[in-house]
Amino acid sequence: MQLESLDLESHAKQIIARVVERGGLEGWHKLRRHYGDEKLRQVVTRLRTLEPRTVNFLCLMLNLNKDDFRCCTSRPFPSAPWIS
Repeated sequence: MQLESLDLESHAKQIIARVVERGGLEGWHKLRRHYGDEKLRQVVTRLRTLEPRTVNFLCLMLNLNKDDFRCCTSRPFPSAPWIS
């Protein structure tokens, strides 16, 4: 994806995920100013994968619990019927 074709609203999930995982504190502050805490909560809690340190940071910054995150509560793969 070209940077010029990036739309901040239609690509919000991808932008938020990338900045949260790989960005610095300055990027985090820009996300909060642009999207607001409620939008950030909606997006980050639905992400499938997040590093544990990122989850801890988001819990502190957005007043969330680890149980609020999909990546912490869902199983990565459905259980196979032949495994008991």
